[in-house]
Amino acid sequence: MKATIFSITGEKKSEIELPSFFQAEIRKDLIAKVSRAETLQERQAYGAAKLAGKRASAPGKIRHKRRAYKTAYGYGISRVPRKVMTKRGRRFFWQGAFAPGTVGGRRAHPPKPEKKWEIKVNKKEKDKALKSAIAATSLVELIKQNYKLNNFTLPLPLIVERKIEETNKVKELKKILLNLLKTDKFFPKRKIRAGKGKMRGRKYKKSAGLLLVVSKASKLKTKVFDVKQVKDLKVKDLAAGEKPGRLTIYSHNAILELQERFKGKRQEK
Repeated sequence: MKATIFSITGEKKSEIELPSFFQAEIRKDLIAKVSRAETLQERQAYGAAKLAGKRASAPGKIRHKRRAYKTAYGYGISRVPRKVMTKRGRRFFWQGAFAPGTVGGRRAHPPKPEKKWEIKVNKKEKDKALKSAIAATSLVELIKQNYKLNNFTLPLPLIVERKIEETNKVKELKKILLNLLKTDKFFPKRKIRAGKGKMRGRKYKKSAGLLLVVSKASKLKTKVFDVKQVKDLKVKDLAAGEKPGRLTIYSHNAILELQERFKGKRQEK
């Protein structure tokens, strides 16, 4: 299987023989499984403090003895742990504490920081899912389906000459991508979120957009587009939202490095 190498001006330059894993079987189940596992592996552990809501001076169970000193029984109030605010003779001003149903009390079932989020996946499954996700980037049908396009005539996979890795400015990179794609449909878009999330530090939502895969010697760095080196490439990068078929642009050096990465491993038929 051969692919076209484009210049940074968008013109066809030469051809290259693609590695065999570009013809691997598309396993959507494996891609979703490994992508999910990689996402959970990066999840930050969180949970409530062990003494949260338990620092009040009313721990333990309340006694139910009738009209005993410092008890709630016989006063017509609920039997929850209480802390004494003021007292006058046998009359007290109490406030509920410690229990989940009280103001400032502990949570009934808070998230536990010791919870294990990671999912274990076999190495063979990881390799097969990565090859499958790479092969999905060469299928026009998936690109059209994911990006809701009717007309897409560019040959896949998209490979650009080595000069793209020497680009330092976002303005130059956008110009190169427009020369190649003829449209900004695949550029990441940002929009204002609907709902209360705007008040909670997540005002904007950003689409994934295209992915640039470069070699380890690349100088290309930008926050506008997703740029991944071959050594850091994961399934979740190639399959945004656990769906295979993300538009991916490879540099010529990246293809050669991918070939070296899977060299010596059993090739999928």
